[in-house]
Amino acid sequence: MVKVIILLMIAMMALISACDVTDTGTADMESPSLLAGKEALFSNGVGPDNLGQGAFYPLDIGNSWIYTGERSMSIGDYESYHLSVQEMRSLTGTEELFGREYTLEKQVIILSGGIGPDDTITYWCRYRQDRAGLYEADIAANDPPGKDGDAVGPSGENLNRVHHWDVLWQKSIERLESIDEETVERARTAHFNKINAVYELLGRKDGRALLTSPPGGILPDEIQRLRYPMHPRQEWIIRNAPLFYAVVDRQEVLDLPAGMINGWRIRYYNEFLDENDLVYFWYGRRGFLGMTAHLETEMDGVYGTVISDEDLFLESYDLEDKGNKENEKEIGKIAESTRKMMLVH
Repeated sequence: MVKVIILLMIAMMALISACDVTDTGTADMESPSLLAGKEALFSNGVGPDNLGQGAFYPLDIGNSWIYTGERSMSIGDYESYHLSVQEMRSLTGTEELFGREYTLEKQVIILSGGIGPDDTITYWCRYRQDRAGLYEADIAANDPPGKDGDAVGPSGENLNRVHHWDVLWQKSIERLESIDEETVERARTAHFNKINAVYELLGRKDGRALLTSPPGGILPDEIQRLRYPMHPRQEWIIRNAPLFYAVVDRQEVLDLPAGMINGWRIRYYNEFLDENDLVYFWYGRRGFLGMTAHLETEMDGVYGTVISDEDLFLESYDLEDKGNKENEKEIGKIAESTRKMMLVH
């Protein structure tokens, strides 16, 4: 009788443990409506010698995406300043670098909002995919295609990636009644380190950094964007110095302006980011679905907290092998339900 009771207690403890796992977001992992087909996570080849394209991230030439979003900054109790963002991405062809073929993605970002001049910035990302993950050539994002492999590296051009953040910063500082320049500059340096960390995650950096002991199928002169198979608690190092790493949080059905789309929510960490800084990206079989970054920096308790936010969500897409999904909502309008669900502060 005692043995029976003990066995029942063990069974109950196992059941409770299983419930705990379910609460982390894995309950729907086997649901056909949520789980991307397992065959989509792998290509036919194996390991880093397979330079072909896997099937999870859509890398067909001709694919295109449109995103809308917003950047904002505030200091203390003052109202935020805002900028509107529209971004167009398209896969335009291929480029050979380091003896490998990469798919070229052109990114055109349009910034507007009446604070400073409107601006258009163009970046180029080079992607490769195999069964182990999605990789990006670790070169300057403002280098256009067509350079010789030996010439690829830090670009002499200014990426202008923080220019509009500079404008938002200056506008916010002008509201302060008095300024201690040393305190303000210290806060600015700390906060812009965080902003630059987010842009590093987006692949928009000035030049190339050396990697050490890259994991998985990653090859020299690359950084890892995604690691397969995708599942909760999957993690990988994007860059060793300075350290960037990613952890898959959970899978969600996203209510985007482009429609209801399944996606994986990934949280990113970096040595510049503190516990109140939240950086999430969403990826799915439709590609990059969106991102949100919430950054906080204390100004030594003198002026309050510097807060900046950046959101970017998929507005519409056109994929060569998965059909088209045209925008059904007003361009530039982000669904409120999406913001409530996706923005975590």
